[in-house]
Amino acid sequence: MTKRTRRHTQDKDSAINAFMSKPEIFADLFNAYLYEGEQVIQPEALVPADRLLSEVIGNARGQAKLTRYRDVFMAYRDKNASYILLGIENQSAIHYAMPLRNMIYDALSLLARVRQKSARHLALKDLKRPDEFLSRFAKTDHIDPVFTLTVYYGHVPWDGPFSLHDMIRFPDEKLKRFIPDYFINLVVPAKLGDEMLARLNTELSEVFWCIRLAGNKEAFDAYIINHSKFKEMSYEAVQMINACTHANIPVKQDGEKVNMCQAIIDLKQEAYDNGFQKGEESGFQKGEESGFQKGEESGFQKGEESGILQSSSRIAINMYRSKYDMQEIVRLTGLTSEAIEKLVKAHSEERR
Repeated sequence: MTKRTRRHTQDKDSAINAFMSKPEIFADLFNAYLYEGEQVIQPEALVPADRLLSEVIGNARGQAKLTRYRDVFMAYRDKNASYILLGIENQSAIHYAMPLRNMIYDALSLLARVRQKSARHLALKDLKRPDEFLSRFAKTDHIDPVFTLTVYYGHVPWDGPFSLHDMIRFPDEKLKRFIPDYFINLVVPAKLGDEMLARLNTELSEVFWCIRLAGNKEAFDAYIINHSKFKEMSYEAVQMINACTHANIPVKQDGEKVNMCQAIIDLKQEAYDNGFQKGEESGFQKGEESGFQKGEESGFQKGEESGILQSSSRIAINMYRSKYDMQEIVRLTGLTSEAIEKLVKAHSEERR
């Protein structure tokens, strides 16, 4: 991996982890997945857990240190003062050993809780039974549950294993029932259905919608322009969208709200303006009086005799249907009010 590629990957991972680490986003995802949208996990009850998992394996004759880092890891204290450990593993690429990887993460997290119990017993010297003293874990002890979600942001279908058994080649199928399986809890934003997306109550919904539509630029742009929630997106959310969709939405600085609707319109207007300056090279056709190129590569509409740029036309229609002020549509698309009215009328007749 080149330095440039490595840096890009690190930046992308940082953007994803920063967004998914926000307590309200973290809680929203787990409420949607675990509780079907019911607001059980409260953001204010989440506290960051130690992402570093380290354990010495072996005995005095031979030891090895096993160290792993979790992407996002939090502890949740419920109304009964019980703790649940929740982790997110973010994947931009398919990991063909994910079940084993997550199993190790969860096992190390559970082992750490056992070590804490053991250390407390040693300090209090309260283990009386020989078998409890041997294990340094009392019969009445319990440890906190650990639950991990794997979020895969790619658009290539996940063809990796879903469980530990998927990774194992069994010479005899009868062995399966004697070897415990371990499943991954996989979330794929690009493939999420409307029902699952409707369970989300934060801007995570808008982010996942953008990832889902990333393969269709026209639908991607139209969705953003037609939804008012995109007018006030957090810095972290826009960085997340940029990292997962290559949208290149400009962001000024951390902490500012971003109007993605305006940003998309500005980017389209900039492309439109540059197209006029570059002439043929930008995607216009020589031969027609309108000066626009027919070809698909330019992204412009052949048009009937109007010769109007497809992207500007669609933006104008979407904005009109979303009840934007006419003067604002004129300013942002560069079209006249008369042209916009004709477009809307023609579009309405086509839909009939």
